[in-house]
Amino acid sequence: MHRPPTGGSRPATPVRQDSRTRKVCIVSRTCMAVSHCPSAKSSSIIALKSLESYHDLKKQGVIMILSVGDKVLMQYAALGDRLLGVVTDIRPGESIVVYSPLSSLARTRLRENSTALLKYVHEGILKGYRTRVVLDALNGDSLVTLAYPLEEVFVERRNEPRCPCCFPARITLDQVEYKGHVVDVSPRAVRVRFEKDGPGLDAFDQNRDVHLAFHVFEPENRYSALCSVLKSFMADSAVYVVLTIRDGEAVRDTLARYVEDQCRGGALNHV
Repeated sequence: MHRPPTGGSRPATPVRQDSRTRKVCIVSRTCMAVSHCPSAKSSSIIALKSLESYHDLKKQGVIMILSVGDKVLMQYAALGDRLLGVVTDIRPGESIVVYSPLSSLARTRLRENSTALLKYVHEGILKGYRTRVVLDALNGDSLVTLAYPLEEVFVERRNEPRCPCCFPARITLDQVEYKGHVVDVSPRAVRVRFEKDGPGLDAFDQNRDVHLAFHVFEPENRYSALCSVLKSFMADSAVYVVLTIRDGEAVRDTLARYVEDQCRGGALNHV
């Protein structure tokens, strides 16, 4: 029959482990394994270096906020196009694997220039990681392995939270009025999508002055402002233009309050 220990022995005191303690335990167990198995030295050293690299990366403030299943935009320097992808695996300090189907011609071009930019949206702001394609792992036509990024970049000058919307709008350009919709707003800018009979991309030179008017419910209760063209682009055969609202325009304070309230409710733009 089992008897409790005698002789005044005291129960073991539980040890509380913080993140640093857990790291030391991981390293200690790894070192013990290496001492008993010399053949595991090289792989263990690589693992330790990856762990140290990951923690050095966190010290620099570059912390991976992506997770498996997140949608990203891949932009390869050798291709130029932006391709939709999905994160399938993340190995901290080592690599990121993205589902991003590529043609044989695209894979050939990547071998000439492996630089890539992985774009994502976080808290309504478009950001990106500058990285490169791991060519040794480029075997299939769907999964692309990327080196673990060391640099986070802001990939557009409109660096502020955006909220989706669909407000009827009118843009006046050279005394000609075009119909469209404001499809997202931020404290200092809006993005407008034009209808099929709207202006072409060549009408929106950067920094060009335009007049914006839009309403939420009744047309008579509209907001208006002088704006400058930040950029224009096409998507799904539609013309889009991003406009920055001039300093001093009253609608800027209105949009700032609107975006702040929407962000509190989780209405951030994930597009």
